[in-house]
Amino acid sequence: MENFPELSEQMWHVCAVRMAVPFLMEEPAYHNWTKDRIRLMCERSYMAKLSVPAPNSTFSTTERMKEIVLIQGRFSCMETRETYDGPCVLPRTYRLFKVHYEVEPRVLVIVRKNSIMPVSDEEELVEMQDQPSAADLLGKFSSQIDISTDITRMLLKINSKTVTIRQKKS
Repeated sequence: MENFPELSEQMWHVCAVRMAVPFLMEEPAYHNWTKDRIRLMCERSYMAKLSVPAPNSTFSTTERMKEIVLIQGRFSCMETRETYDGPCVLPRTYRLFKVHYEVEPRVLVIVRKNSIMPVSDEEELVEMQDQPSAADLLGKFSSQIDISTDITRMLLKINSKTVTIRQKKS
């Protein structure tokens, strides 16, 4: 894979998204989310470019990061000294982590909706927006059909009662 670093990064991203979904489903903030909704959120992500291994390497979070999933490696919170071993979801309350390089760390960064994210090493930025999946569209469409069908039935009942009442008065 050393000959194809871009392919390797793409493979890491695919695997990281697949690993992140079950971990995020366990987080209290996502208990009422569907698996598809979480997977869609994970598509707005990238593999973080970490600094070259050094004794004081750090990873800092920003406001545009919705979730940070440590896929492989070890991070320590600089405030509390608490250690996190991947795979795990890093707490959003902490802003600065020390990076340990026993194994090459891999971090999936999920960005906020309508946020910008890097798409290359040059930190070119691109705006990310949610694109609804077919399941989302089908769910919205079917619920609209159910609602309109229920309204139609209610109107028919009201009209039939009105007709019945008018006939009795005549």
